Amino acid sequence: MQRKGQGSIEYLSVVLLMLLALLPIIYYSFQQVNSQSAIQQAELAVYKLSSAADAAYVQGVGTQIPVTITIPDGVNLSASYITANEINLAVYTQNSRTTSVFRTTLSNVSGYFTTNPGTYVFVVSSTPSGVTVAPLASNISATPTPGVPLILFAPPTPANQTVFSAQDYVEVNISSNESLSSAQLVWNGVAENMAPINSTNFFLNKTGLANGNYTYAAYGYGILTGYSQTRLITIAAIPTPTPTPTPTPGPGGPLLTFISSTPANASSVASPYVFANLSSNESLSSATLEFDGVNSSMASFNSTVYYFNKTGLSDGLHSFKAYGTALVTGVSQTQFVTTDTAPPVLSNLLPTGILNNRSAILHAVTDENATCKYDTTDLAYGLMGNLFSLTGATVHNQTIFSPRGSYAYYVRCSDSLGNKNNASQTISFIVEPIFLLFYPSLGWDYYSGTGIAISPITPLNAIDGTRYTISANIPKQASAFDDTKNISFNFSAGLGLTYFVDQVWFLQNYRISAASVTGFSKLMFRTPSRSYSNFAALPTAANTDVNQSLNVTFPLSLHDPNDVNKIQLGITAYTSDNKNAKTSHDMIRFNVSYYTG
Repeated sequence: MQRKGQGSIEYLSVVLLMLLALLPIIYYSFQQVNSQSAIQQAELAVYKLSSAADAAYVQGVGTQIPVTITIPDGVNLSASYITANEINLAVYTQNSRTTSVFRTTLSNVSGYFTTNPGTYVFVVSSTPSGVTVAPLASNISATPTPGVPLILFAPPTPANQTVFSAQDYVEVNISSNESLSSAQLVWNGVAENMAPINSTNFFLNKTGLANGNYTYAAYGYGILTGYSQTRLITIAAIPTPTPTPTPTPGPGGPLLTFISSTPANASSVASPYVFANLSSNESLSSATLEFDGVNSSMASFNSTVYYFNKTGLSDGLHSFKAYGTALVTGVSQTQFVTTDTAPPVLSNLLPTGILNNRSAILHAVTDENATCKYDTTDLAYGLMGNLFSLTGATVHNQTIFSPRGSYAYYVRCSDSLGNKNNASQTISFIVEPIFLLFYPSLGWDYYSGTGIAISPITPLNAIDGTRYTISANIPKQASAFDDTKNISFNFSAGLGLTYFVDQVWFLQNYRISAASVTGFSKLMFRTPSRSYSNFAALPTAANTDVNQSLNVTFPLSLHDPNDVNKIQLGITAYTSDNKNAKTSHDMIRFNVSYYTG
């Protein structure tokens, strides 16, 4: 027992020594994993902030974009910065070393990080001097509920408890940290749909407001529903606004320039509204927008940046310019914009009815340049899998190859502004071949292997019931077929090179003039590239009719002219008693179905 106890103690000592030796390795590995995770979180945070900064800069002054990011453990605040054209987030890694993750931006950025680890909502705002980046709630870890969008009011929405002394309208803009399917403004308890600027920014202009107090809140619909804080404003409106007079420009006036998100001159927009943002090279006391000859006062972001949102526009061409008053009045250049919210109108959809052509052209015409798609299922434009081969202008064509049957193709189009058809137009038609009856134009009797024995048989297209007797023996041999010994008829339909033969049906009625103990006949269909055959038992009694047919359908159709116009039908037979059976023929004919191209 003592030895066993001594051995156990020695064993435990060895294990403890091994664990102590492994502790540095385990610690190092744990630190390495934590460092890599922190770097990855920093990379994602910097990427999301820089992308939002670029988007806010492009969308123009007043844009606010909420962004949810995670600040990892061990932020090195002294080495982290948001300045100039760079966002840099530094974190401590192994051995107190610092790893910096950074991305450059399109515009000048300013802001700061928080040192507390956790999930934060940062607000990225576009201003006249650049883009600012800052946490929504400094030093407070804000963990959003997954799928619930964060809804923020954005300029030029009035601040809470604003009082207007002489204004009868309010512009409400919201921004979300995730894409929304729709948004609503609840104004004094009444919900109204907001118009989208993009998937994360929506607006609604309330005009013609009477004096009084108003409360409003906004709701955004993403995966779940998010809502803003309620705001209160007081309006002391001018009941009948006086139209703003057109200022008279003077020499040396300010330089006025339209900036983003004003549409470029001579451009088109797929919306019933236009944003007009104005920038001046000097401070203005006021600015006026003349839109389609009607003047309106512009609101100000600051003394050099003014804006006005023109809504409720009908489709068509519009013109606008701006006046800005400093010491004297300056005027901008006149710009033109076309609003277009209507999808393309389709007409002349073809083909229709019954087609005898396997190769058809889907055809549609639009009232404007458009890109058109088609599908055999009625789907939304973006889900349709087939693009017309000729499209982009007003005429749209697509060649298709359709076997026999009924067809329905659904068509939708999108114009250059992205206005898409919400409902499909249908191209419906039936493909059927042409059916014709042909009689053989030429016939020979091959017998006993000696070749052509008699003159061509004519005319086989005579009166039904008339028999045409072949004087020679029917091709035969004892108890076996010899396909070289046959009565052969040629088909001469004279079909053109662009014809597809879909089916050939052959009917033969004949009789044996001498009794046969046992016999079989064989119908043979031959072309230079293929052959088919059909068998029937011969009668044992003389002068007994035999009716035999062969129906040949071509899965891929005959298109080679050597096949189409060189069809042959052969009749051969054998009798077990080796009798020379003669035959007479009645109404040898072909039923042929074919397409015209």
